[in-house]
Amino acid sequence: MFARLRSWLAPPVLGDEEQTRQAQLLYAVLVFTFGLTLVATTVFIFFYSGLTTSTVTGLVLATALLGLLVHLHQGRLRLTGWLLVATLLAALTVIAAGAYGLRAPSLPGYLLVIMIAGLVLGPRAALIAGGLSALATFSLFFLEHAGWLRPIPLAPRPSLAEWIVFGLVLIAATLMMRSAAHSLAGSLRQARERARHLDAAKLALEQRVQARTLELQALNTQLQKELVERRRVEADLRRSQDLLHGFVNALDDPVFVKDAQHRWVILNDSFCAQLGQPREALIGRSDYDFLPAAQADIFWAVDQEVLDTGATRINEELITWQAGTRLLSTKKSLFVDPVSGEKFVVGTIRDITDRRRMEEDLRRSEAHLRSIVTNLPVILFALDRDGVFTLSEGRGLSALGLRPGEVVGRSVFDVYADAPDVLALVRRALAGEAFLGLTQVGALWFETWYSPLRDAAGAVAGVIGVASDITERKRAEAALQASETRYRTTLAHIDEVVYMIRQSADNPYQGEIEFVSDRVETILGYPARAFADDQGLWFTLVHPDDVPHLQAQTAELFETKRPVTREYRMRRRNETEYRLIEDRVVPQVDEAGRIVATFGVARDITARKQAEAEREALIHELEARNAELERFTYTVSHDLKSPLITITGYLGYLERDALAGNFDRFRADLARIGNAAERMQTLLDELLELSRIGRLINPPEAVPLTELVREALEITAGRLERRGVLVQVAPDLPVVFGDRQRLREVVTNLLENAAKFMGSQPEPRVEIGVRRDGPLPVIFVRDNGLGIDPLYHDKVFGLFEKLDAHSEGTGIGLALVRRIVEVHGGRIWVESAGLGRGAAFCFTLPEAPPGAG
Repeated sequence: MFARLRSWLAPPVLGDEEQTRQAQLLYAVLVFTFGLTLVATTVFIFFYSGLTTSTVTGLVLATALLGLLVHLHQGRLRLTGWLLVATLLAALTVIAAGAYGLRAPSLPGYLLVIMIAGLVLGPRAALIAGGLSALATFSLFFLEHAGWLRPIPLAPRPSLAEWIVFGLVLIAATLMMRSAAHSLAGSLRQARERARHLDAAKLALEQRVQARTLELQALNTQLQKELVERRRVEADLRRSQDLLHGFVNALDDPVFVKDAQHRWVILNDSFCAQLGQPREALIGRSDYDFLPAAQADIFWAVDQEVLDTGATRINEELITWQAGTRLLSTKKSLFVDPVSGEKFVVGTIRDITDRRRMEEDLRRSEAHLRSIVTNLPVILFALDRDGVFTLSEGRGLSALGLRPGEVVGRSVFDVYADAPDVLALVRRALAGEAFLGLTQVGALWFETWYSPLRDAAGAVAGVIGVASDITERKRAEAALQASETRYRTTLAHIDEVVYMIRQSADNPYQGEIEFVSDRVETILGYPARAFADDQGLWFTLVHPDDVPHLQAQTAELFETKRPVTREYRMRRRNETEYRLIEDRVVPQVDEAGRIVATFGVARDITARKQAEAEREALIHELEARNAELERFTYTVSHDLKSPLITITGYLGYLERDALAGNFDRFRADLARIGNAAERMQTLLDELLELSRIGRLINPPEAVPLTELVREALEITAGRLERRGVLVQVAPDLPVVFGDRQRLREVVTNLLENAAKFMGSQPEPRVEIGVRRDGPLPVIFVRDNGLGIDPLYHDKVFGLFEKLDAHSEGTGIGLALVRRIVEVHGGRIWVESAGLGRGAAFCFTLPEAPPGAG
């Protein structure tokens, strides 16, 4: 608590130097006013023995001044100043109104308030404070004159308390004047310091202007040389028209010649290609025939200026080529035929769109570099031709125990007499060499750029340089090298691929792969260096179907700035095989909350996922088999129990009829027992056949489905003929691959099922055909019989499932068909619009591979 109180009462220090000076001036005024208030209040309490209006007001004023001291540290200078002036005016007015009125000894305090307002808030505030003081004294006068305010009569002689108050007011006024003078002197010193810095900046600017002037002179000389050379080439070209066309067409830059009517008369191949027109379509035409009118207007005006003045014009112009709108640098010159005097405009065009874009990129890079240098602890220095320092600035000087400007005027050969490496680099720079040098001064390492300054004659006039303290970097490099060696050794012995991506400063969503561990070659077949050489390689290997999901997860990473785990497929080198990759990515976030890098650990989980898929498939199959086994057990026990009950019951009837000698009933009983036994035998045979499917299967072979259908029709011919069923077989049935006998059972059962459920159809018909809905052919057996309600489409393939309990059969046939199809790797389903709409049993089977048979 006391520490916080001390911080509140300490002189404020703000971010701006001028604000700090003003705040400390206001702080001094508050402290003086607070002290004056305490002393005056103590005097009044002592001399007047008790609390009066003046003493209470003084205590309230002291408390308010303490609050303003705390408020001052928040940087609100003008608000604090106005609150101080208003508080003092209010306190003085209350004290005068509660005591002696216009004759109160505190009345001169109004002058003190006016001085404070002018000192901390300026002349305008002093005028406002003066106006408020005049209003307060006039109000006291009016209230006394009207009799509403009755001041305490003054003593015959001034009291000691009154003398002390007047003395305090004089002392405070003196201190205020001294503070104002001190503030003015500080402002003058700052002005002189700014002037000195401006002179130094002016000198540096003159040096840069001088260097730039030399560069421009050299560039101008080069341009003059190029202009002379171009005129010589043009003179040579005029000597031979054939040679002219050959040279012009060999140029990559578009070249054109226009007559005085602005029509093209000569065009090279590049110009025609850019407009996308043959030369014959362009000769004799103008810009208005092929370009937007706004662009053609500009070209026409420049061409006319060249024709009128003869001056060469170099312009930057936008033009719409076949490839789009481009920025071009066009040079247009006047050529006058020496024989006919006819004028022509000769123009050359250079596409500078990419160059301008690179210049913009360069400017952005320079601005970025300037920002970095400003915030680095560097040393900026300049030497004259004798090696005497003319500039020595930068925060980096503190590492050498020097202050900015301390060595200005001294020779570098004296300052660094004990550092021969530094002096050797300085001599190289004074000899005219620009280079980057690395030197050690004591325990410190510096990286320094030396650049010579030259005068108008090209002689070395001095050296400028920038030195960076890289001591910590050297130490870090050594530590990093050791750490990297350890990490690379570790990474070489783990199964996961470890990588790092450095994110772009301009666009954090873009980055550059800086490191990939060697394990990647084992998984993907590419060496680690391939991903550094080709930054886009990693994502080109991702399966196209996984790219959107991968991009969404990457966006989530940048949005939440939290680690994400991704799964996607990647193609191995020189293979069509894809490996399933599990990728854990962790972002590195800087203090500003930006992602500057991402670190990832990727592993090949293909085998694991395959094992999991196989396990899940086995679990599902086992669950299905268990459910089927439960239904099978229940149904078998029920269906086998029925004929056993029949046999058991009729054995009793058989015994009774035998004893009674009723042989007709005896023979009927035997027939019923035989039928029950036959039904039980049929049921057991079909169950045995069903149990063999999937285990006892004949070797697969190529089987023409047309032959299977023919064999099945022969087997079911009796039933089909009795019902009068017309069978239509498509001629394009495929050749399938499987167990011939089992596949014939499929077709046979489906034909018998179709004939069985024709109902009362007067024209029963069955169609066997094939269609292509996917990678496997879909074979169907379609009838126009009773049809099946969609609610029972899945149920019909269940074991012992019979939609009509009174129909013939055991309910095993379709279950047997489904088991055979699934064993062959296919699937079967039923299609029916409902009762009375017929049904189609569809199934898929693998086709025979080429050469099978």
